[in-house]
Amino acid sequence: MLKFKTFCRSAYVLLYVITLAFISISPKTITTHINGNGMADAHGNRFLLLLAPLLYTIVVELVIYATKRKRTKAGLKDVNFILAVNTVGLVH
Repeated sequence: MLKFKTFCRSAYVLLYVITLAFISISPKTITTHINGNGMADAHGNRFLLLLAPLLYTIVVELVIYATKRKRTKAGLKDVNFILAVNTVGLVH
């Protein structure tokens, strides 16, 4: 479970770092919507770029909570991973 949480949390920390780098180089207003003709019809503050990592953080934390709760009920400690290397013998 610790590896799973560490992987998920390091992914969204990296996402925040990348987003902050983009915010530092973006203009003060950004296009938030483009209509069917390819014309920008909505604009917003550059800090709206933080919306995607924020939503990702919420989803990840909900998944971690749900996984931890489900595995605690089942009496399990580790999250099982199936790697591509392990599936070679399973496919015929």
